[in-house]
Amino acid sequence: MRRIQLGKTVSIPLACLATLPLGCSDDALPADTSPVLYVSATCSWNRAATSVAELGRSTHVVIDQTSRGNGGNCAPLPASTRVIVNGEPLGWGYDAETQCLKGDQTFAMAADGQSVAIEVEQDGSVIAQMQANAMAPGTKARLAAPSDGIVHPGGEILVVPPTELPSSYITIPGFYPLESGTFDAYGLNPPAASTRLADGIHVPVPTFVGRAAFVAVGTPPYVPGLVTTCDGFIECNATADNMLGPLYVTEEP
Repeated sequence: MRRIQLGKTVSIPLACLATLPLGCSDDALPADTSPVLYVSATCSWNRAATSVAELGRSTHVVIDQTSRGNGGNCAPLPASTRVIVNGEPLGWGYDAETQCLKGDQTFAMAADGQSVAIEVEQDGSVIAQMQANAMAPGTKARLAAPSDGIVHPGGEILVVPPTELPSSYITIPGFYPLESGTFDAYGLNPPAASTRLADGIHVPVPTFVGRAAFVAVGTPPYVPGLVTTCDGFIECNATADNMLGPLYVTEEP
């Protein structure tokens, strides 16, 4: 098991202990040389998909280092430094001016579809870690009608949003045919506007063939993820996806 090293042990001379607080100055303590790191994770639906296989959510992670004090360059990091996101390495480099670590990369969602785990390792020890959950609350949306998921052209579906994403209205609703038809990154538009009523969101169904996935942007537009761990970083930020779905239906004539 890897140990978490979130600071360094400081040795204080015995003579100082006998005379504290006046016997020794702060100069007797070694300076903290651990890197000053910021990290953020943003979950979003892939609007750049070019095929059904690319549909889904991903997590974009940004990590930055800043120098200690006001301005100046960052101290070189050990060659063993690694950044791991959900078990996968994040490629990073150095800023040309400050020599501070910088990296950003997009990753597939974790197996549970809701979390992101980020670690910074040096010499086999974890020096910083972040854990965030509830990154895709829209997956809890429910298809209330039709109960069997069978739809017909000109009919409608009834979508019940989760409490985490109440969605007084939706935008960019789209049906993605999964079996045939021309692929569009935004899906097929409903033939008429959706309506938000007390029982949920009523969405008209366009014409397509076979099975399709429905998604829509819910509200509020900004949904914070639930950061449960932020150790060794100066700041951890998580932004959840505000997309409802996907919900699956099958169209029959």
